[in-house]
Amino acid sequence: MYTIPSWLVVGLGVFIAIHLTLSLIYFENWFYLRKARLKHHLFLKGLVSKEPDDKEASNKASIWLGARIAEIKRRVLKLGLNGGIPQNTQTIV
Repeated sequence: MYTIPSWLVVGLGVFIAIHLTLSLIYFENWFYLRKARLKHHLFLKGLVSKEPDDKEASNKASIWLGARIAEIKRRVLKLGLNGGIPQNTQTIV
């Protein structure tokens, strides 16, 4: 009968633990950027809307985004999303 060496079990456990930790960090950054995107959407919606509720939500979103812009930039760079929108696009009216 063959038994699995203990160093292999420990090695696989460490390998899986490292990958789970990195996955959780990645998803935590992704969810934070998702929240920032939703706040940005509220901000833009309030700019074009005439309703006071949308304007108030836009103001709150603007304050939230302004207070966290450095953190948002850091997480974007950490995830490797530094491409952004191409500069050679034209606005279609």
